[in-house]
Amino acid sequence: MAEQAEDTGASGVAALPRGPGADPMAMALAIEGASVGKADRYLDEHTALAGDQRTLIANQNRVLHLQAEEMRAEEPYKLSHFRLRRFSDWAKAAFEFSLGILALALVAGVSALAWNAAHSDGVVIESFAVPPDMAAKGLSGQVIASQTLDKLAAIIISTNGSVRAAKTYSNGASDDIKVEIPETGVSVGEAYRFLKTWLGHETRISGEVWRTASGIAVTARISGQEGATFTGAEADLPALVGKVAEHIARQTQPYRFGVYLLRSQNRSADTLAVFQELATSGPAQERPWGYVGWANSVRASGGSTVYGVSLLRQALVLQPDNVLVLNNLSGALHGIGHFEESLHLREKELPILSGGASQSVDANVVPSYRQSTQAYIHGDKGALREAVQEMRGALSLRGGGNTAEQYYFLVNSMAALHEVESARFAQVDGLSQSGTAANASQAISARLAVDHEAQDWTALLTHAKALDPLLVSSAAARELFLARDAPRIALAQAKLGNLTAAETSLKPMSAGCYPCLIARAQVAELQGQHARAHFWFTRATEAGPSLPFAFEAEGRSLLARGKPDDAIAQFILSNKKGPHFADALEGWGEALMAKNQSHLAVAKFAEAEKYAPNWGRLHLKWGEALVYAGKADEAKAQFARAATLDLTPAEKSELARFPDTTRHKGE
Repeated sequence: MAEQAEDTGASGVAALPRGPGADPMAMALAIEGASVGKADRYLDEHTALAGDQRTLIANQNRVLHLQAEEMRAEEPYKLSHFRLRRFSDWAKAAFEFSLGILALALVAGVSALAWNAAHSDGVVIESFAVPPDMAAKGLSGQVIASQTLDKLAAIIISTNGSVRAAKTYSNGASDDIKVEIPETGVSVGEAYRFLKTWLGHETRISGEVWRTASGIAVTARISGQEGATFTGAEADLPALVGKVAEHIARQTQPYRFGVYLLRSQNRSADTLAVFQELATSGPAQERPWGYVGWANSVRASGGSTVYGVSLLRQALVLQPDNVLVLNNLSGALHGIGHFEESLHLREKELPILSGGASQSVDANVVPSYRQSTQAYIHGDKGALREAVQEMRGALSLRGGGNTAEQYYFLVNSMAALHEVESARFAQVDGLSQSGTAANASQAISARLAVDHEAQDWTALLTHAKALDPLLVSSAAARELFLARDAPRIALAQAKLGNLTAAETSLKPMSAGCYPCLIARAQVAELQGQHARAHFWFTRATEAGPSLPFAFEAEGRSLLARGKPDDAIAQFILSNKKGPHFADALEGWGEALMAKNQSHLAVAKFAEAEKYAPNWGRLHLKWGEALVYAGKADEAKAQFARAATLDLTPAEKSELARFPDTTRHKGE
């Protein structure tokens, strides 16, 4: 069979043999030949492409190198630019912050001016209008205003020592008084003045001086109200200015003005009128103070303390937390013998003072008021040692309260503490006969307290005669006399055997007077009228259920009557009312001795010493109990101690009966 010619395609590759008779080897060789050709063409094409890629990569490397060089060159400039931008940002922020601070400061300043203006509440005296010829002589409107200011300031200064807090005055700050000089044009000062006029509560005083047919006239107006005019000769101008100042003071600070009048000479009628008007028709905040001033003016003029108490009760209803009202009312009640109510008022007063919540008195006097109030409470409960310590502290502060009254209390407490010589020294050192009749009577009362404790009954009656002239013209002195002095006088008269005089002294005493009721019982006991004595002791304990003194006094009476068990029952009650009342403990010890229980009495005497360490009788009886308990050495020490302390003549004789004792005081 003839060979078939090769079939080549368009690609130049021989056509593969086809058909059943195709040779497999030939087919493989044909395929291989075709693949090699394609591969060669592919490699040629990609070789050229690889060369182009290498050229591109090289070019890109050169570009990156150039860019890196450029970045290195630009880096210092960029850093400098960034620093400049940061500084600029900080400067801008600081500028904006400064503007904010300035704006806040401006707002705060305006707000402060507005706040101060809104709270301005003093007295401003504007320049007076005066005739031209007076101004030419130097008496300008500003000069008249300044003279008015001086007079008004003198009134205010004269009331220094008043313990009322300045912030309690309803008509402006009591000491904020000034002359205002008008300004021309618009200024900060004028703007602030406008704010105060618009927002504040200042009391503005204006006025004028003009000539009349007979001399001159001065008119003053207070905050646009109808003016008050005062006339006189031209030579009387200073006196007229003084009247203007008093008118301003009365209208703007009536309580202060009342205190000023109270301290002036021969102006009691004016004083009473000012306080009565303030109490009955003044502003609500001022009315309690009007009653306080009214009561003080009654007291200063020698009027009835009982009447003053009724006025202070009205003040207390209006202002129950007013410390000065509580203080004055409790003191007045104590002065007329109403010890129980006085104690309760002081117990209300003390937390107000101790808590710092007192709004009625000057903060500078609060410490003194607090200590003196605590002293009075201790005294009413028989804690006499603590009472003396507190009152000494109050007197050292010299901040407030009636100094003569405080010294009287100190002397009376020291005497009741059985320290006779110390009380006598304090009485001479602290009290004098000068001052009002009430203060003079307190000085004499202090002397009687010392005589009473010394049981020098003759001296007591002699010293009491000094009270007679004081009782003639002063109702207050008579009421204080009946509560403070008459009970001691009646007891002294009874001790000296003049029972008729004692009953006469007792007769006018008030039924609600606590020490008076005790004196009635003691005088009845001295007359052997035991049922009558018990009646009056019972009345006393009912009048003073919180007080220890009547229980102790009845215990002494029962012990003297030979009833130690009944006496102990009374001493126990007294001790419950006043745990620090040494007299009850000492009496309890004596009652135990009367029951032949001296070993138990020693403990009571030791306890009593804590509260009355310098009581001569206590150490004398303590020594006796130790003798009966078989402790001679300890007894000797107590007798020696007693010999150095104050003893009555009877106690000195009793001490002398015991052998091997130190010579007693005064021999």
